[in-house]
Amino acid sequence: MVALTVGCGGDSSGPGTSPASDVILVSGDAQPSPEVGTQLPLPLTIRVADAHGTGVPGITVAWSTATGTLSAASSVTDGGGNSSVQWTLGTTAGNQTATATVSGLSPATFTVKAVAGPTTQIILARDSVELLGIGDTFRLNARPTDRYGNTISQAITIESADPTIVTADNFGSGAILTAHVSDKTTTIRATIGSIEKVGTVVILGPPCGSGSQISDIAVGQQHVDPAGVVAPGRREALVVAAVAAVPVAGVRRVVVVV
Repeated sequence: MVALTVGCGGDSSGPGTSPASDVILVSGDAQPSPEVGTQLPLPLTIRVADAHGTGVPGITVAWSTATGTLSAASSVTDGGGNSSVQWTLGTTAGNQTATATVSGLSPATFTVKAVAGPTTQIILARDSVELLGIGDTFRLNARPTDRYGNTISQAITIESADPTIVTADNFGSGAILTAHVSDKTTTIRATIGSIEKVGTVVILGPPCGSGSQISDIAVGQQHVDPAGVVAPGRREALVVAAVAAVPVAGVRRVVVVV
């Protein structure tokens, strides 16, 4: 008779889990041309792995972004070491980032370039423009934007409601407005397809009537103070009238104080 003795060594639960050593970006990075303010079609997914590349379960992952919102601020890795969140982008066009962080390890960063949405409005540099008289001009810039104010590269057409008062010479992103009469008000309209924006143009009249004349200026009047004393050596210019019949370009009003 032969007796066999079998010794059982080790832990019957199997080998232990190796510590986490890396946060690996799995999917969701650089998704093509996502629109601002929308949820990305693919979730952001990372895997926490040990030194051999094996996924480590039960690890807490912190998620953060400075633009938009994430579906969770933290999550725990599953049996394969994976963890995911959904990302709704912020409303500003351009590069946006989100980060997955595990304590003690280098983070994984996701980056996408968000693009503006469809055109919803036109913004004029000025809703109301004043011109100084016949021949005066103003360069009016206009820009199409999405609902969040992100600029969209599109040509805009600007038209005058009355070209006998003001003409609009378009240059793609606006128009040069030119006055052809004085003391009138009209409107201009900027359009892209069915989207429009209306502005006002006011053309100022001359400062005085057309019959105004320039008179002489008398110089040399003695200055008398309120007490009736003549100030020695002091002279003043007495302006009888100095109103030009034709306004000077670029000057709206002239006030002379003596």
